[in-house]
Amino acid sequence: MMGQFQENPFAAPEVAEALVDPAIEDLAQAEEIRRQHIRREASIRGIGSLFYLSVLGWVLIAIFSIWSGFQLPKGGQPVLLRLENFGVTGLIVLFAIVQGWVGHGLRTLNGSVRLWAVALSVLGLFNIPIGTVISIYFIYILVSAKGRFVMTPEYAAIRAATPHIRYKTPIWLWGVLGLLVLLLLLLVVNVFL
Repeated sequence: MMGQFQENPFAAPEVAEALVDPAIEDLAQAEEIRRQHIRREASIRGIGSLFYLSVLGWVLIAIFSIWSGFQLPKGGQPVLLRLENFGVTGLIVLFAIVQGWVGHGLRTLNGSVRLWAVALSVLGLFNIPIGTVISIYFIYILVSAKGRFVMTPEYAAIRAATPHIRYKTPIWLWGVLGLLVLLLLLLVVNVFL
């Protein structure tokens, strides 16, 4: 054994292997698939962002619910009046946590939250008229063939193989987002003032 050549375990490998999934055989094909689905990917991530934004709304509602359970006597400390507000607040907080979890799953394109997102969107159908329209769009995006594919492990491998492909948000969409944030701020100011 002394005279035999032993392989150095610390030596660099002779052949560099690709760091992509072995299922991705053709990078050009993966790039084409990513380009075909990048808008749907961005839409689903945008829905996740809106779910995050709704968590902020639910937190504000929870704060208002707790605040309405107290009475401020003249010159004294707040006195708890209604315990049922805390039960309602607990449900609101639970709903906010679920929406935050679903929002995170949509932002990371985790397929396990897709049905939860559809269920929450179905609940949103009852927010007539604007919530109904938005929820119909969400449901369409999430149940379409492209929407289902974008949230699969196969597409995750394509994303990992093509990190250089990015979606560029149109300027008009930034304007709509700015308008929504402005409306939300006006709503908050109107509620608390």
